[in-house]
Amino acid sequence: LEARNGRAVEEKKRGEEKGGEGRRGSRKAKERRRMENEQRRRRMEDEKRRSIRRNDSDRRETEGPKIKRREQAEERRKRKSESSLENRENAQKKERRRTSWSLEECRDAES
Repeated sequence: LEARNGRAVEEKKRGEEKGGEGRRGSRKAKERRRMENEQRRRRMEDEKRRSIRRNDSDRRETEGPKIKRREQAEERRKRKSESSLENRENAQKKERRRTSWSLEECRDAES
């Protein structure tokens, strides 16, 4: 405990020589450090965003055709499914018409 206290006192003295910052630092120094850290963090985030944007634009140039092909394929699939749905609906309508005609024919035959 004594040794630890001694070290703390020494560091505090050393800090006073450096400009009153002490071991933990004065309020001003803490504020300055906090501001510096905040600026550093902001700078890093901005750089990250910039690099991401740069990568995106590069990727768009290289993968543009790939993306276009993928979108066209999706469009084709969508159209195909829509047309097959339409075909199915039309077939059902035809079937209904055929059954309705046969019912009418049955009625005609009965009368």
